[in-house]
Amino acid sequence: MHCQLDHDQKYDRLQEYITIIQNLTQNAGENIDFDGEYYNVSGLKIPTFIPEDLLPGYFIAGHSDAAEKTRDRIGAIGMKMLLPELENAVTDRGIHFGVVCRETHEDAWEAANKNFPEDERGQKLLKLSMSNTDSVWKKRLMFAENTADQSDSGYWLAPFRNFQADCPYFVGSRNELSNLIIALIKAGVDEFILDLCAGEEEFENCAKAFQAAKAHLAGEADAPLLRDNS
Repeated sequence: MHCQLDHDQKYDRLQEYITIIQNLTQNAGENIDFDGEYYNVSGLKIPTFIPEDLLPGYFIAGHSDAAEKTRDRIGAIGMKMLLPELENAVTDRGIHFGVVCRETHEDAWEAANKNFPEDERGQKLLKLSMSNTDSVWKKRLMFAENTADQSDSGYWLAPFRNFQADCPYFVGSRNELSNLIIALIKAGVDEFILDLCAGEEEFENCAKAFQAAKAHLAGEADAPLLRDNS
């Protein structure tokens, strides 16, 4: 069925849905009633007690006012896309972006261009999809994708531009990624939602970058950032 709700109403509906789930999981064994504008339930319950450390957490993605209001009302973690300003544009605890990293800067860019080649058909599909979305962050990325790729900073929109990924990418050496992770954590990020290419090499390089960042932060909080090995 075609949804007739506008952008903000969809977030209102999402808030009701999560409220029901929160009531069910936090009050296991009790009957839950809820009378909302979008959902009405009566006598729902989860019969088994759920330990506190197994209660679900919630992410609210979006750059709009409606997304931020929903996040605050339900106590969720806000999730934003990585922006061209990198750690200088952090406004939420959660951040979403893709990663291609290798031991050196040059190897990372070689892998990135191989994994995400230019695709005219994908670019046409992106434009078609944009005519059927009210997503604020997608519109911002669509505007930004017309700018030159910022290879010096590692910020890269080609996967989004070619309809191959739903988020911006960061491309760089393992040390460059580690430095970004350190900077983002210092800016307030503690939840990373990553898009990675399929393949053991991608996960291995990304894991090493996070391990290096963790070691740096645990050892010398005020130490200079890692030296690039490219």
